[in-house]
Amino acid sequence: MDSDVVRGLRSRGLDVLAANEAGMIRRSDEEHLSRATADGLTQQTRYSAGEQIRRLSRLIGSTTRDTREEMRNRIEFLGRW
Repeated sequence: MDSDVVRGLRSRGLDVLAANEAGMIRRSDEEHLSRATADGLTQQTRYSAGEQIRRLSRLIGSTTRDTREEMRNRIEFLGRW
């Protein structure tokens, strides 16, 4: 995951563990989900970890022209992306 994304999520109080920090680079989505589930870091979801990241990337890419104030308190559902 891009270090700017990780820093941004952490700055908003989210507990983020990047794949490189967990030694999970080049592992399958299933392995990531198994690790997160074993560590108690995930909830049931209909999207794989990789799919969630792809959707988050699309959301971030679409909001680059938005100002910081416009993004504040905005709710987005990743299922839309």
